[in-house]
Amino acid sequence: MVAQVSSSNEWVMEGIYGLILQNTFPCITTLIWLDILINECIDNVKKRGPKKDEDDSSFNELLEYAGSYLLRKNNMNAYDGHKYLFNKFSGIKFRITSREEMDLFLLQL
Repeated sequence: MVAQVSSSNEWVMEGIYGLILQNTFPCITTLIWLDILINECIDNVKKRGPKKDEDDSSFNELLEYAGSYLLRKNNMNAYDGHKYLFNKFSGIKFRITSREEMDLFLLQL
């Protein structure tokens, strides 16, 4: 599915999918890494709350997983993996590290 979608003219991939991202490199025209503070990320997950069918245990696992983002090693779905992929990408790329930078970036579009 990823190969099919990424071969179309316009698409956006959101999330922490490092392994999938690497496979789409030939099709990417612009890479944007939203590298916000981990506490802000966790606060956003808490504000969103559990999904419809998600129980408290699953939601707590998600919060734990998000909280370990900076600590996980040898994992393409963690900070080190995302940094590696961002640095490896040779096309147009932006690294946004705050809501202020995000607002400015969106204003420039």
